[in-house]
Order: sequence, then structure tokens, then C-alpha cells
Amino acid sequence: MNYRRLPLRQSISALIVAIALAACGGSDDPPPPTEGSATLSAAGGIVTGPDGVQLALPADALANPVTFRIARDGSGAPPLEGINAASPVYAVTPHGQAFEAGSSFSIPLSAAQVPSGAEPMLLKAEPGGKWRVMGNTSTDPARLAADIHDLSYFVIGFCSSTPNDGWTVGAVDCPAAHSLELSLFDGNNERIMRGNSRIPVPWMTITDTPRTLHLRLDWRRPAGIVRTDQLSVVGLPGGFRTGSFSSTWPSPAVRDVSDSHSRDFSVVIDPAQVAGASGPNGRVLRIKAYASYTTTAFRIGVGNIPVGFEFETTDIPILVRYSGAQPTISQQPANLGVSEGQPASFAVQASIT
Repeated sequence: MNYRRLPLRQSISALIVAIALAACGGSDDPPPPTEGSATLSAAGGIVTGPDGVQLALPADALANPVTFRIARDGSGAPPLEGINAASPVYAVTPHGQAFEAGSSFSIPLSAAQVPSGAEPMLLKAEPGGKWRVMGNTSTDPARLAADIHDLSYFVIGFCSSTPNDGWTVGAVDCPAAHSLELSLFDGNNERIMRGNSRIPVPWMTITDTPRTLHLRLDWRRPAGIVRTDQLSVVGLPGGFRTGSFSSTWPSPAVRDVSDSHSRDFSVVIDPAQVAGASGPNGRVLRIKAYASYTTTAFRIGVGNIPVGFEFETTDIPILVRYSGAQPTISQQPANLGVSEGQPASFAVQASIT
């Protein structure tokens, strides 16, 4: 075997190039993970992460200071099914962090990220959950944004109608061709609040007296679809069945083969039944809607695969206050001695003064 000695200067230059290539991973590798972080308090603020993504919190969204981190990191996120990614996946932590007021997360978007004719969508997911299409609340064409009340993963996605190395789905089944909207009306059937309307929240306050809220759910999809879609409306926290809400809509499942579906329903909120409403800041209840449907998407080398798409509306928040009398314990349970393994019963008396 023959060896050729390089001049010292050439050897050093070759070593530098090799180290640089190893550090970069080559020109075809994805950009290295980066992250941004900030500690926000009740005053609110903005956390800016990699690539210009932002988490914006209004005042009173937090009860205590929280350190937020935004990273270009998809580890632990559910896989995209039927939709192709147009951006990195961004993890916003702490996972599951909830907000007391509507907040916003946004991702910058350039025309080069999405194929011509495709409509970008902002999607959100929690660990162990599924990606949901969020309504775009941004008025900036170079940015997608969504109103959120909790965290975890975010990504911009799009549908492809031509076979490629990702997912292919027909135009009528693409989530971008569908819309879900929840609206609040007054007693005269005048719309006073619409999801994704960017109205500062909470918009409405209910104090002491029970009040009936009139809402409408609108679900729109392309013409010619024969398919069963699932629609539901949820009251948070706790749902409609906790005693804080009663809904005149008997079932969340709606069988519908038309091109659009609207359903009017009402929700009764009784401040006396809402836990925390008597606190100094009252209690914010939120009403939001969900939709889902299943179809098939195509992958080269695999074929048609069943996939499901989910949608989530912006919350309609209601501030509930209660200044009436609260029950107090007038008699504590008495001590009781029983043998191990035997049942024991305790009684407590409460009264309203």
C-alpha cells in the first residue's frame, strides 16, 4: 500500500473542513434544534422561540409565574396522518399548562413552504393525543395563529393532491376544505360573539342569576360528500353534566350527509352551582366545539390508509361571579371507632347563612 504525505498546510485545511462537515451534518440535514424561553407572570407577555414562533399571553392568563420554553422538537408528538408538514414541529412546555385567559400561538409562514394551490393549516396536539386543525386567527398573511388555552405541540401542515413521498388526500376530504365555527347569540338572534373573532375575553360576565346562553354550531364541508361526521360541544371545566350546565342539545353525535350543518342549542349557567364563582376573581367557564371525520389517504409503497381528522374551535369564555350565601359546615363528623375491615359511616351538617 502506497501513502502520499500532504504538506502540513493542506493537512490542517483538510482537518478543518472535516470538522466543519461533521458539526453541520451535511447540507441535507435538518437545522439543529434551537429554543427560546422566558418566565411570564400575571402581567402576561410574549415568548419568542426558534424561527420567530411566538406564544403571547394576555394579563391574568397565569395565576403564578411560569417558565415557558419553545423548542424545534417533535419528540413525543403524535405522527401526522394524511397531512404533510410545512414547518418543523414546535414543542411548547410545560406540557399541559393551562391559561386562565385566551392566549395565542403563531408560526411564521412563507409561500415557499407550501406547494402552489395548497392551503396551510395550523395544527395542535398534546402528548398521547391527535393533531387537531385550529382556526386561523391571524390577519397577517405571513403568519398563522390560533387562540389556545393550553399547550403542547404545534405544526403547519397542508394536503397534497398528487402522489409524493408524503401523504396524498383528495381535495374534498382535505381538512382545509372544512370549517367549524361556534357562535354566541343574544335573545333577539343577533350574533354577539363568534369563535376566532379576536374579541378580548372573557367577553360576557354572568353574576348571581342563572342565565341561558344561545349558541350555534356551524360545520361546513365540500359538496357531494356522503359521510358521517362527529360533532360535539363541551363546557370546560367539567362538561355540561356537572350541574353548572344543562344543554338542550341531546346528543353530541350528528349524522349529516348535507354540505353544511347548523345546530342551535342553549346552555344554562347557574352561578350558584359553579365552583369558584364566589372567589375574588370569579370563575371562567369555556365553551368550545369539536368535529371529526374519517377517510383514506394514500402513501406511495403502502396504498390507501384509513385516517381521521379532528377540528377544534376557539373557546367562548364566560366569566361567572357569585356573591350569594355560601354553605358552611355547622357540625363536623363525630369520631367513630370500628374494627379493621369493617365499614364506617360519617355525617356532616351544612347550612347557608
